[in-house]
Amino acid sequence: MGGRQRILLGMVIAIAALAAIASCDGLFSAEIIQEEVVEETETVEVAGVSVYPKSLSLEITESMNELEVNIVPENASNRLVRWESSDETVAAVDAAGIITALFPGKVTITAITDDGEYTDAIEVHVDVTGPAGGYVFYRDEDNEHDWTYLEAAPSGWYDDGDDPASVWSNVEDVRVGTSDEVGSGQSNTEAIINQSGHTGSAAQAAAELEHEHGGVIYDDWYLPSIDELNLMVFNLARNDIGGFSASHRYWSSSENATHDDNAIARSITTTNFRMHKGGSHRVRPIRAF
Repeated sequence: MGGRQRILLGMVIAIAALAAIASCDGLFSAEIIQEEVVEETETVEVAGVSVYPKSLSLEITESMNELEVNIVPENASNRLVRWESSDETVAAVDAAGIITALFPGKVTITAITDDGEYTDAIEVHVDVTGPAGGYVFYRDEDNEHDWTYLEAAPSGWYDDGDDPASVWSNVEDVRVGTSDEVGSGQSNTEAIINQSGHTGSAAQAAAELEHEHGGVIYDDWYLPSIDELNLMVFNLARNDIGGFSASHRYWSSSENATHDDNAIARSITTTNFRMHKGGSHRVRPIRAF
């Protein structure tokens, strides 16, 4: 067979092959067939979890995000963990395991694995000490005020000795117009000091405090209202915090509702008393922050 005949025969064979795979609408299509290979991955189940350190001590408003979480085995497929606090009024924990101290006390923070719900826990102690070196005794959880915490002055705030005694005011028979509520102590203190003829008072003794702590001087103290004093007694004094005198009464900045010459004092162990403004009772300043 000559060369020309071989070329023609080859073209005929090629055309026949292309026609065999032509699509029904006359267009040629090339089809690549791939075999999909699915690789099955083995699921590794969680067998346990551990959290470190086992105990923490935090100050009010301090946050901690350095917890070490170990899930066993290391190659576990699902390594998700959720967090819980046993008392969110003391310390809260977010989805990332960041702990924020909110109020003095002890709380348990628990890690729970998504796979198998294995748990491990740590204990967090929130210190009672406030930024001025005093004792935190109240948190405004409902954001009713322009501050969050109330702090009592530290033990020994007055010349490193006992809480001093003072008259409520040297102006004894004039109604100032004070309030009882939490949040009113500072305005009460200012009103007492600003009385006509005022020369000395428990309110003044509280307001004159300048206390240095951590290199900062704190001078925003005042005499607590009766509701604030009650909180200080219940949350500090009755828990043996703060060095309060159990044998003396403490002045509040609140007046008696019916007697112009009386204000309200209370002892640590009993209840509120209507006392003459000229009487001498103990003073413990507080501040808000």
